[in-house]
Amino acid sequence: MNKVIKTVVFLSTIQAGVAATNYIGDAAAEGISVTTQGGTAADTLASLTYILHTDVSLYTAPTNQTITLTEVNYFSQGTANLVPFVARYTAGNSQTAGDYEILSIGDSLTASSGLNNQAFTVSGSNPTINLNAGDVLAAGWHQDGRAVIHAPVTSGVADYVAQTNTISSIGSAPTADSGFAFDRRLAFNIGFEAVPEPSGVALLGLGIIGGLFRRRRL
Repeated sequence: MNKVIKTVVFLSTIQAGVAATNYIGDAAAEGISVTTQGGTAADTLASLTYILHTDVSLYTAPTNQTITLTEVNYFSQGTANLVPFVARYTAGNSQTAGDYEILSIGDSLTASSGLNNQAFTVSGSNPTINLNAGDVLAAGWHQDGRAVIHAPVTSGVADYVAQTNTISSIGSAPTADSGFAFDRRLAFNIGFEAVPEPSGVALLGLGIIGGLFRRRRL
């Protein structure tokens, strides 16, 4: 019976909203400790909008979920304004505007030289997004100067790059459509917490508890 009680407590904790932080973007694996990666300026473009699309930079929702965007982490070589956003990958070759749908646009951030750990907020609050099972989430941002730096050039990186000073609006594709690969990874990621829908957690709990009772009868 102790195992059942512990399982119920564990499931109650999940339902209470406890969730681990996930990261999307070029430096997803680095989390809050983004490094220079040996890079230099992101590009010669004065205005740059960018989304990376690789297996390690994306997140695929395993179930219907509500996610809370919490943080933006990046390494900068100087001062500039950055606007982070997240988008749903819809279809296509991942290098054109029509392949994405903007889900949330964050407040503008001011970059300073070195590692930057800042909150992802919309009007000062952490935003939430509802995802369906199978939705693919990508990180992107717009910068108005050559701030965020890149890792050594990597051939064949599937990304979207546009020289534009606008990102578009929620529910729409990015504004411009340059449709070419940047061929490098930038030192940047976005962090979020994901919590399954209550119905999914309840079904998981019933399955676990049922399994425990079956084992006790054997």
